[in-house]
Amino acid sequence: MENKTQLLRSELQTLLDTEKRRAKRTPVKRTGRLAFGGLTPGIVGCQILDLSETGVRVRTFATLDPVPEFFSIEFCDVFSRARLRWSKDQELGLEFIFD
Repeated sequence: MENKTQLLRSELQTLLDTEKRRAKRTPVKRTGRLAFGGLTPGIVGCQILDLSETGVRVRTFATLDPVPEFFSIEFCDVFSRARLRWSKDQELGLEFIFD
C-alpha cells in the first residue's frame, strides 16, 4: 500500500453526495484492499459496499478470524487508517481515522 495518497476529507467528499447528514451512506461498487497486522501485515481483497464521510462497509474476499481492530484500507488509489466498528460474517463496518 505504498506510494499512495493519504485519504483526505475533501477527497472523500468528491466520492459522496453533498447531503449534509453526518454520515450519509452512499452505495458504491469498488474493489479495495485491507492490510492489518503490523510488521508482517496480512492483506485481503474487499468489495466496498457503502461509503460515508466517517467510514465504509466492506465485504472481504476471505474470512478473517479473528477480525483485527485496526486496518489500512486502500481503494480508488488512496488509503486511510480505519478502526473496526462491527463485523458480521465477511462484512465489516470500518470508521476512518483522521489525523
